[in-house]
Amino acid sequence: VLSISGCAKQEGTIRSERAGSQSDAGSVMAELDAGETKDMVFSGTELDLSNVDGEPVKFFPMDDRIFFLVFDNGSYTIYSMNRNGEDVCLCCAPKLEYGESIYSLCGSADGEYRVVTNQSASDAVHYYIVSLNENGSVMDRQDITEALDMPFDEFITNILVDREDRVAAATDKRVIVLNDSYKRVGEVQPQGEFFQGIARGLDGGIICSAYEQEHVSVWRIDMEAAGLKDHTVLVCNTPGGSDFLKNGSGSYDFYYCDDSGVFGHSFEEGKTRELMDFAASAVSPDEASGILPVSDGIMLSNRWDMNDGWKTVLYQKMDPAMGKDK
Repeated sequence: VLSISGCAKQEGTIRSERAGSQSDAGSVMAELDAGETKDMVFSGTELDLSNVDGEPVKFFPMDDRIFFLVFDNGSYTIYSMNRNGEDVCLCCAPKLEYGESIYSLCGSADGEYRVVTNQSASDAVHYYIVSLNENGSVMDRQDITEALDMPFDEFITNILVDREDRVAAATDKRVIVLNDSYKRVGEVQPQGEFFQGIARGLDGGIICSAYEQEHVSVWRIDMEAAGLKDHTVLVCNTPGGSDFLKNGSGSYDFYYCDDSGVFGHSFEEGKTRELMDFAASAVSPDEASGILPVSDGIMLSNRWDMNDGWKTVLYQKMDPAMGKDK
């Protein structure tokens, strides 16, 4: 079923005039629950991460913790903190090969960590799925470069692992799907003016999006058959690039941002809800470009400041009745 929902706020209803042709084709038009602006105000607090050794460069919310990579003198360490930005602790210092960089963190359980790494070689950039123990030692390393079979004129924008250990590798044009043995299953090429990227859904599956004619199409990826399903259309003013989609959590299968705020979408309800209003929350365009939803009521921004270096700000939803953080 094709559903359409908006991401331009208009007094609590979807901005649907551009979606008429989709509706005429028999699609289901979902309502945008924009709500009231007073319910979308967040208060930001800059986090003090001075006790970490290096610069925090990437954040990965997982369950009740926020994991983050810290880079210092050519090497990475993995830290975590709770959702309030407190209880910061060192998880491990990965013992990687020379020239190997951590691309993303894709799993954590029982003191073990799974990361995606890359390493430049004379013939190509190599990609690995690496399992680390709590001491940072490599327990397993799987080279997925050959399975990805990347042409020279294409580049990786994101690599994610789903709930069943299958791999989705997004390029600037398509998504390459590998099974849990890291063998190639196939690829999907969403239709649109340009392919955007992938995210991990609330159910642990992988979703993808593409931009076309003033709207964004979102699909769930069938990781077993390397196909697309559950097509949803989002009408957006500024659909963004490869980081448009954000991993799902809480009540939402995925999040996304446009130039006005942060939105959450539920496939089951077929509805989109605006959660954070950037203007009402005094979020600057620079801060907005790096917003990462942690939950329905917590957002995180990490950006580079020319004067102060990396600045990490935690935004928490304000209680409209009390005028203070919940």
